[in-house]
Amino acid sequence: MARLADWLADLRSRRLLRKAKKLYHHNRRAEAERLYRQVLQTAPRSYRAHFMLALLRFGERHYADALQQFDAALSVRPKAAIAWSNRGSVLLMLNRPDEALESYDKACALAPKVAAIHIGRGNTLYDLTGHEKRRPATKRRSVLIPIWR
Repeated sequence: MARLADWLADLRSRRLLRKAKKLYHHNRRAEAERLYRQVLQTAPRSYRAHFMLALLRFGERHYADALQQFDAALSVRPKAAIAWSNRGSVLLMLNRPDEALESYDKACALAPKVAAIHIGRGNTLYDLTGHEKRRPATKRRSVLIPIWR
């Protein structure tokens, strides 16, 4: 009986994830966020839900929340290079370039052929060389990679 309940919960979570993804792509972010949080109530280790919540929170400039969600996603999938890269972007926006560089280094080690990761790492190195004084945090351009694989 427990297996059936788990299977049904997984099926419901998948349905909610698909619906939330559509809402996200139709720019109905608040509704998508509500569904992702609903998924996490039944499946607290859902990588996709944590990852997409992090993207939503980043888009709303709630960087501390985005960082928390990327950390939760990485606790589920520690070898997710895109999540490490996006975590670096969040840390850069939080003005923590040393930690951002560590995240980008992990991402580069996991996916050395993904150019966007190297670009983010380069932006971080630029900030670490003292050029951030000429580029205030509000002018930083940090881009997240919106896929969860």
